[in-house]
Amino acid sequence: MSRANPRAGCVEALDRWEAERKFADEVLHEILAEAQFTPLDRAFLTEAFYGVVRNLNRLDFIISQLRDDSVDMATRQVLRLGFYQIFHMRTPHHAAVNETVNLAGRARGLVNALLRRSIREQEELQNLIDSSPLAIRFSHPEFLIERWREKFGETEAENICRWNNTPAEIYVRANGIKVTTGELLNTAHDAELSPAHPLSIRVRQIPYPWIVHGLCYVQDPSTLISCDLLAPKPGENILDACAAPGGKTTYIAQLMENTGTIAACDTSPSRMHRLDENLQ
Repeated sequence: MSRANPRAGCVEALDRWEAERKFADEVLHEILAEAQFTPLDRAFLTEAFYGVVRNLNRLDFIISQLRDDSVDMATRQVLRLGFYQIFHMRTPHHAAVNETVNLAGRARGLVNALLRRSIREQEELQNLIDSSPLAIRFSHPEFLIERWREKFGETEAENICRWNNTPAEIYVRANGIKVTTGELLNTAHDAELSPAHPLSIRVRQIPYPWIVHGLCYVQDPSTLISCDLLAPKPGENILDACAAPGGKTTYIAQLMENTGTIAACDTSPSRMHRLDENLQ
């Protein structure tokens, strides 16, 4: 199986995520680092992997509707990827079927038949999904949905599920040691200041020089607020006990004006490697 194939990389990432119980972003980072994917293939792999993880219950529901017998895990991962392309991506159906079937090994016939059947019955299957319980429709754990129902009511629980399963927008934090937020905003036509934090910028696509020259860090505004509450001062000693991959650590360093000491720790060696890369 070619590691430069983004669909093969996605299936391998799903296998690792399922078997090793690692963070999804950690698994994806490993897969992307192990092979030379084109930017387009990297984008496809990232969207497909996170998309399958976000919609696991929905995709397994589709499998259950089309297959009475059990499906081994290797075949299930391939089917999840195929159904995600058909139901959630703009991938042409013929490409979704043909390219995914090529990954199925001895199960090629079964995968081909189920993917083609799902295309023929797509509207019916979608109606079944839309009328299913929230746990299937939005792929959330039932215990979490029940907690939200009790606290917020049925309508708001559904709204939270819908929002929580939507791909996140991209936010970056301006590295105030090197550049101002205003200077970054002036170098990208699709960037705008986030109302959530004065250093947070929302972008559709991050300009490459921003990353190469360390002018920004991809980071949700909520994690900036937690550091603001800590209010670190230059020269202090700070312990960041859950530091990887480094968003809060680098922002704390920025707030400390790069003076003082930060002890940054994490339980995962591979995530510590990413932390070191990001600090550099």
